[in-house]
Amino acid sequence: VIATPAEMAAIRKIGNAASAIVADMIGFFESVYVKRYGFAGAALHDPCTIAFLLRPQLFQMKPMRVDVDTSMGLNFGRTVCDIWGLTGRAKNVNLAMNVDSSGFFDLLRSRLSLLN
Repeated sequence: VIATPAEMAAIRKIGNAASAIVADMIGFFESVYVKRYGFAGAALHDPCTIAFLLRPQLFQMKPMRVDVDTSMGLNFGRTVCDIWGLTGRAKNVNLAMNVDSSGFFDLLRSRLSLLN
């Protein structure tokens, strides 16, 4: 889920303290994304976890094998997803592959509007 400048403006427009703080945090991460990756917007990884708990129907899940590389070297800590099932190893997670971004932001704005 990418918080575009338009989504940040819609969050800020809610007009309460919580929405201002969230918009400011997203704005900070957007500045990092612009410098590092060259595009406006910020990926919202952590809020997707809560959105999934509240509205799992927003997410399309796919069972697959996922491992974390614990060997020392360039890929240490990298999450490795066997999207195509090439390893033949047993699937061990349901991975969110797609999300209804519009529904996600509707949920986020509705929840933020309940706060002060």
